[in-house]
Amino acid sequence: MAEFTEKENDAVETITVEVLKRVSGEFDVTSIHYLNFKQKGIKDLGYIRHCENIERLDVSHNCITSLLPINKLKQLTDLNISANQITDLEPVGCLDSLQSLNAAGNLINSFDSVSKLAGLEFLKTLRLQDIVNKLDNPICKDQSYTITICYLLPSLRTLDGNRLSGPGSDLFKLCQEIDACFEAPREGPIRESPLPVPWVDDVMLSKKPSEDTNILQIEQNIRDILADCHNLNKRAEKSIALTMESTK
Repeated sequence: MAEFTEKENDAVETITVEVLKRVSGEFDVTSIHYLNFKQKGIKDLGYIRHCENIERLDVSHNCITSLLPINKLKQLTDLNISANQITDLEPVGCLDSLQSLNAAGNLINSFDSVSKLAGLEFLKTLRLQDIVNKLDNPICKDQSYTITICYLLPSLRTLDGNRLSGPGSDLFKLCQEIDACFEAPREGPIRESPLPVPWVDDVMLSKKPSEDTNILQIEQNIRDILADCHNLNKRAEKSIALTMESTK
């Protein structure tokens, strides 16, 4: 793992070959597989483009405005560019092996920029906002944000830490629907809920079963209903267990 040590904690505005060799300890920068330049005052990614075999890169919390130097990093699978000043994700669209991208806390204000990622078949995890760390992008404020991102990138499994597919996704969608109900504006006075009424009337309750009623059939129907309830309960318990596991 290549990252700054306490003796190497000085800010670096531009990443040079010398910086890459010093931080990684590698004589040949093509041998570098991981770099951590988090919060180092970097403005220019410079010679990072020569790390053609790098797989994981963290340049978060810097002053980067352009990602052009990374467009040749075809082996990169995990990229963290959060908390920078980036407006365009087009160079990221060239990273054929990318699986996870954290771009929260930047200046991305166009869905067109996000659409440049559509060709990344392995991209499954995307973060454009981080509620915990109060990082987002201007497009996150759009009312159709989640729906649009899902439309542009249908292969995504996780967006901003929320499951879009797989275990936990149904619960996420349900929570979204509940939130939408609470947030929906109400017009006019709130109508009073009608008083509860019996499911069956008194006449039906007073009727006695005829001699032709098949008691055994009724009992079987009740057993079937109870069995369905039992199966639904088991499915609900399984879904809750999967959701809890996915959020650990």
